[in-house]
Amino acid sequence: MAKVLEKAGGFLLEPKLPLNDRGEYAFGAGLFLTALWAGFVLLLFFAPFSIWLYAGLLLVTLVVLARSPESGVVGLIVTTMLFESFFTLQETVVGEQSYKFYLIDALLILTFGAYLFGERFKGFKLNKADWAVLGLDALLAVYFVASFALPGVDVALAFSAFKTYAFYSVLYFLVRRLLARPNGLLALERAFMAGGFGILFFLVFGLLAGQGLWVGATPLSTAGSRILAPAHAFYALFPLLLVLTKPVAPGAPAWWPRLKMALAWLWTFGIVFSLARHLWLVLAAQMAMLWRFLPGLRRHLTAYGRWPLALGLVGLVAILMLTFSTPALVQNSTLGEGVGSVLERAKSLFSSDDVSINWRKTLWAEGWQNLIDRPLFGLGLGRELNFQLSATNFTVPVRELHNSVFALLVQTGLVGGAVFGWLLWRLFRPVKWHLRRAVVPAVALTGVVLASLFGTYFEANFLIVFFWISAAWLASARIPYPVTSIP
Repeated sequence: MAKVLEKAGGFLLEPKLPLNDRGEYAFGAGLFLTALWAGFVLLLFFAPFSIWLYAGLLLVTLVVLARSPESGVVGLIVTTMLFESFFTLQETVVGEQSYKFYLIDALLILTFGAYLFGERFKGFKLNKADWAVLGLDALLAVYFVASFALPGVDVALAFSAFKTYAFYSVLYFLVRRLLARPNGLLALERAFMAGGFGILFFLVFGLLAGQGLWVGATPLSTAGSRILAPAHAFYALFPLLLVLTKPVAPGAPAWWPRLKMALAWLWTFGIVFSLARHLWLVLAAQMAMLWRFLPGLRRHLTAYGRWPLALGLVGLVAILMLTFSTPALVQNSTLGEGVGSVLERAKSLFSSDDVSINWRKTLWAEGWQNLIDRPLFGLGLGRELNFQLSATNFTVPVRELHNSVFALLVQTGLVGGAVFGWLLWRLFRPVKWHLRRAVVPAVALTGVVLASLFGTYFEANFLIVFFWISAAWLASARIPYPVTSIP
């Protein structure tokens, strides 16, 4: 079985790399779990929720996790990267009653239980970053309990906020233990790569259809269509980081470096044409960090950026020339429409009439006013903002301020902000910026935090899980990894 799994998954990052049985089985079993849970999600597009089929899925998952608890982490990551909210927000239906016990919750709890029974936490010593995570969870628990006694609090909303913020931090400790095992880092990297390969399907679909799959959840404030959903574009940042920083293994085929560069360009294309402006900023910031802290990569990064920039300029000139000569041809072409959409979105960053930007400014102004009124402890969980805009009354939960760090600050005040700042400090402070194994997860976590400043990243479970994954990756960067890791 080890040989089969090596052939099935070995090409993803380091061809012909020797693996031990445990690391190999974790990735292979994780892909098997992905196939099971993905099949169940796909079935729900065509048939109603079956509690009996769901019970069978849980039973098979338990059998797999009993052999390899780490495979649950791999399966959760890949399935989330493929199906985003269709996996993480699918409720459990019993009869005619639905419960907000999501599919990702079940897989996470089963994986945590398998870790416990498999003694994966045996000998685990908490570092300062781990204590900071537990401190933030404890503070959020206090705020949730307090919500029962405070007037004007929506307890259901408070529970939802507490669950999203604190419950999914369990994944942080699961990833920490995964990375402490032989070849655990390789399993995590391959999970990102497997999800990245799956995202290519959505990119091709968007190109052929002229509009990406599942883009309706994030409507545009400007003209145009997204080729890739913003969530998938966000996920693509992780495999993109790996192919740009992962060294070519000895004995790899001659075509492998060219394939890695082609993949980097494809994922970059998807990020750009997702029309998610904040992800453009994140991508630029991450490339700047790699350029600054990993001088040895600068030649590689130049090669990565040279051709897309050259082709982009040539394409832009061609589009402009065709616009003046044959405007109908450009307007009716997918490429012309896509380039026009990108230019329109870029221009809107400096426009005072953009609805999305103005909405965020209004929310942030309201949040700031409430923070000034209650600076120390904040408003608490489960609160809503009531304000008027253009003669229309709006009610918006505080957790949906489209700036997750600021939303956390408004809800928990300077106390919560200090604890969250302490967590980031404990994660970033020990980073040795000359070590590639530390810089890559630091860049990944920086990207998540930057993206959270412009959206509801900590409030959506299919996004916050990648904050905790990145945090665990960075917290484990000081582990003396075996040869299979990034040197």
